[in-house]
Amino acid sequence: MAKTLKKKRDRKTLNPFDVVVVLLILCLVGTLGYRVYEGVANPSFQKDSKYVVTFECDEEYNSVIKYLENNEAVYFSANGELFGNLYAEKTGDDVVSVIADADIDDTEATEMETIGIEDASDAYKCVKFTGKLKLNADAIFVSSGNYYAIGEMNFNKGSVIKVYTEDAVFTIRVTGISVIQ
Repeated sequence: MAKTLKKKRDRKTLNPFDVVVVLLILCLVGTLGYRVYEGVANPSFQKDSKYVVTFECDEEYNSVIKYLENNEAVYFSANGELFGNLYAEKTGDDVVSVIADADIDDTEATEMETIGIEDASDAYKCVKFTGKLKLNADAIFVSSGNYYAIGEMNFNKGSVIKVYTEDAVFTIRVTGISVIQ
């Protein structure tokens, strides 16, 4: 009888192998949870957008255009939240297209040339351009107020919004918002 009691007592204790198995299971569950969290929390993880915004930029320097690329993220300057991604309808098309040029002041161009800037009129030439961007997938239409919202930011046709990308800062005027079919 003493031998059976001793055997029962030995079975209840954990040996080093059991500890290693429990730690491996905990690591597996932790890794799985981390991968799920990273997949959801990643800002590049995007659901499909429902809306496309057409915008115009009035009097921005033409050097800004070379920094705007297809699918580049555009953020609100006010709070840093994702507004959407620049959008070219066809592959190979430009993301933005120049509408009209605004002339810079002649005295300003002369001053730039005197300090050694070549092609001062081209480097700081103001242009008006238009483009499209797909809104953030979290964008909603608020029918009671007839506007769109992304987080704290509200906007509709005619809104003037200061935005930025990784390489450029500019101000847009929303000229239209359409639903993606």
